[in-house]
This record gives sequence, C-alpha cells and structure tokens, in this order.
Amino acid sequence: MTKITATFSTGFTDTYNGTRDVRAAWAIIRKADGVVLNSGHSLDAGKALRTAEGNLRYLSLSQFGLADHPLRYVRETGSWARLSRQQLAENKAHNAARLDLLRSLTTIEVVDL
Repeated sequence: MTKITATFSTGFTDTYNGTRDVRAAWAIIRKADGVVLNSGHSLDAGKALRTAEGNLRYLSLSQFGLADHPLRYVRETGSWARLSRQQLAENKAHNAARLDLLRSLTTIEVVDL
C-alpha cells in the first residue's frame, strides 16, 4: 500500500492509500469560495476527468445556497414503460438543466501525479 498525495490549486490535499497504480487526482471545486466538494484518484487524467464529471450529478444545489432540484429518476414513476414520451423528455431536460447549472458553479481540476 502506497500513500500518494495530490495537492490542488486551492491548497487542498487528498491522500490515496490504496494499491492501484493511480496517476491522476480530481477535485470538484466550488467557484465562489474555492471549497472542494468532492475529490478522488484515477488511473489516468482522462479517467479522472470523466469520473469528476460523472460525480457532478451527485452534488446538491443546496451546497450553493439554492433550492435543490434533485435528478428525476425512473423510480419516481415506477418504470420506463409507464412514462410517456413527454415525461421522458421533461425528465431529460430537467436533469440536463440541473447539470448545466452545476457545471457553471464549479470547476473540475485534474492533477497528474
């Protein structure tokens, strides 16, 4: 087990204690004050960026002082078969708008190790 520490532009450090051969670290940083909301390590920079982008959806808008509009999942309606095309389009548009807002409020930083 090796300890690998990544230091980001905000001064935040994240230490990896696992056994994988990680080569990059990622962080999702709130633009307003530089607070790191989520971070992790990946095998390479490309995977780090994709992982960070994928983790954006799990952030809450309340972390930015906004009313949260959670992702709309299928489980709210029971099944895909019960959703009309209009409902599917509305859910997709809602989730895309929420993700765009989160992207505008955060910065993703990837550090090579």
